[in-house]
Amino acid sequence: MPGVWAEGGLWSCVEDLTRWLCFQFQVEAGRRDGAQVLSGSTLREMHRPRYLVDEAWTEAWAIGWYAVRRDDVIWVQHSGGLPGFVTNVCFDPGERVGAIALLNGSEDAAELAMDLGGIARTTVREAAPTIQAPPATPDAYGPLLGMYVSINGGDLIRLEWRDGKLILITSDDPTWKPVLSATDDPDTFTVDPGFRPSGELARFNRTADGRVRALFLGGETLSRLEPVQD
Repeated sequence: MPGVWAEGGLWSCVEDLTRWLCFQFQVEAGRRDGAQVLSGSTLREMHRPRYLVDEAWTEAWAIGWYAVRRDDVIWVQHSGGLPGFVTNVCFDPGERVGAIALLNGSEDAAELAMDLGGIARTTVREAAPTIQAPPATPDAYGPLLGMYVSINGGDLIRLEWRDGKLILITSDDPTWKPVLSATDDPDTFTVDPGFRPSGELARFNRTADGRVRALFLGGETLSRLEPVQD
């Protein structure tokens, strides 16, 4: 069609555009997830406002999208239309909700889409959270768990399986929770980033009969306390 720059014979439906919106929510995926073409980091970059449209900071351009601030929500969106048709797709990446408006006529599709998206967003925020059972403790980790005491300082440290991770915990500092990640050696782990022993090896030492008796961590020996037997 002469004079209509973006018209390339493309037409769609709500179901297809819904799949397109769901694709935008895969920002936490790795390099690619299944049939995903763009990585999560690329999606986030495309959604991020690049420069402001107005002095009131209510609109901004992103990459392939634009953003509109409405109340306390920034709606990432794109609109379009031809004579007799007007459309809008909008979504809130944080709450992972969106809406699609395909209209015959010349009404404000963007306002309708954000109205519908706002209803969905409120519903999601007010819904009871889904409670998922935590992953069960791997059999190989059971013998490692328990109380340890620092031979040098006498500090008590507890090794737990929590939220799918092997974590060191101390009551003296509730923010100190180094995570141990497995290696090829079942008795050797590495400390994840975020704490002073990050990158250090954590090695468990066993007795002749296979019981764990100590944990060597960053030059310090933590002796395992045997559970009290009734």
